Amino acid sequence: MKHQFLCPNHRQELINKPTRALCSWANTNETGVTLASLGQHYDALPHLGCAFEVAEIILTGNFVEQEKAITLLTKSALILAASLEVLGYQEQRLSVLQLTLNRLNKLPNSSVFFSDQLNSLKLALNIKKPYIRRHYGLHSL
Repeated sequence: MKHQFLCPNHRQELINKPTRALCSWANTNETGVTLASLGQHYDALPHLGCAFEVAEIILTGNFVEQEKAITLLTKSALILAASLEVLGYQEQRLSVLQLTLNRLNKLPNSSVFFSDQLNSLKLALNIKKPYIRRHYGLHSL
């Protein structure tokens, strides 16, 4: 499954303008997390999906230091996966997590921080909702 939330024009604009990409991630992530925390997971999906895509653009474009970009992508994937799970979209949840894990495994990095991010994704592939609720503060899940 291909996860696409951004239109091609918006994607290209964010690739060409790193500052906009960072602002876009912050705005879409905040909106998505707020909606999810209010239990509005369906409404949160487009925002969380955009944040997920923008985080990948940031990682690929080397707009920020790699550790920060990895954190943005991992956080985005985990929160998007949590909302997908609440809505019963298990295949999409697993797809997002596996896609992110595969993407990060391609990076040439062996730091402890990087290993922690990979372990978080691996754990998320096998965890249940109560853990996600506690760990990510999404009490309305």
